[in-house]
Amino acid sequence: MGGLVTRVIVVNAPSKTFNLGLALLNSHLVIPNPKLRQRYDAQIGRFSQTEISVLGQVAGQTAYESGAAWFRPDFGNRP
Repeated sequence: MGGLVTRVIVVNAPSKTFNLGLALLNSHLVIPNPKLRQRYDAQIGRFSQTEISVLGQVAGQTAYESGAAWFRPDFGNRP
């Protein structure tokens, strides 16, 4: 594993991708580097946020599964 992959962390949320103006409390991270992921897990374990948003999970899943016609990758997310 080399190059940028060893240093990159991708953080995303359906509320940003699909411009949902809601506090969905739903995001995800992709950390390909196992050592960096372990460091992240150790740090995030110090926080005690346990709230989840079922609405956020359902809205996010629905957006990713059914929102292709609405999403435009040219950042003009609405016609």
